[in-house]
Amino acid sequence: MMKMRDGSLAQVLIVLVLMLSISGCASATTRIFPKENGDYMIVSSSYSESSAYDGALDDATDHCTKQGRAFVMVDEKSEYKGMDKDAKAAVSVASAIFGAATKDHGTQYQMRNATQSRDDNKVTMTFKCK
Repeated sequence: MMKMRDGSLAQVLIVLVLMLSISGCASATTRIFPKENGDYMIVSSSYSESSAYDGALDDATDHCTKQGRAFVMVDEKSEYKGMDKDAKAAVSVASAIFGAATKDHGTQYQMRNATQSRDDNKVTMTFKCK
């Protein structure tokens, strides 16, 4: 077992907090589709649910604003399609510890990225512009 220097736990915690905060900053990929009755459907995907939701909401609102109308949500559905969340958390912690202990941040980055995809979280909204 590897010995950790004094302060290593603090370094691991800092890295873990930074990783979690950065994951929420990911941008979303969105597409808007016209539906019948003047409704629209927007599909948004991202690394995090909040980014997917925010991307859908922002783009749908912009779509209506460009028409001089207000956004009205009709329906919303969120779906997680990524790696098992418990396994993903374990890999993230292991990569943070490994990176902090060995200072091998390249491998740490690769391990973290292997567990996530831009398609992990999908938000679908139906909306109107009134």
